[in-house]
Amino acid sequence: MFVFRPWRAEDGFLRSMFDWPTSRFALPAMEGDYALSLGALPLRHATEEDDALTLVFEAPGATADDVSLTYEAGRLTVSVDRGVETPGGRICHAERPHGRLSRQIELGRAYDPDSIEATLDEGLLVVRAIKRPEARPREIPIASASAPQLEPKTGGEDHES
Repeated sequence: MFVFRPWRAEDGFLRSMFDWPTSRFALPAMEGDYALSLGALPLRHATEEDDALTLVFEAPGATADDVSLTYEAGRLTVSVDRGVETPGGRICHAERPHGRLSRQIELGRAYDPDSIEATLDEGLLVVRAIKRPEARPREIPIASASAPQLEPKTGGEDHES
């Protein structure tokens, strides 16, 4: 019996991609600020309410001095400097990215830049931006074209009987 497996020759190749750090795809260890800093700052989640947007970033081990938050032309930029302690030698493998990690979020002009606030607690950076009043959802009344128009009543008129 013949079993057709078109990817059989590639099985070992595909598995080797995930054998870090011995993989042929492993990046060489780098030193200084560039050390394995290929990833962006992880965004855990974003929630939008009628009046605000809340962004939660993962920044374990960071302090408020390590975080930079800027807003320019509708774009919010969050950067975190994550250091790594090396008692000696050089880094040959790291599970978490380190160095300067940043993320840009396009907010547009719907949010008030003066309302943006951030807190850092237990490795989570929470950024909150309030929507401008004109950008918030609002109920728009709909008039019916077929409904009869009632004339307003005026008070104080004598009624004939």
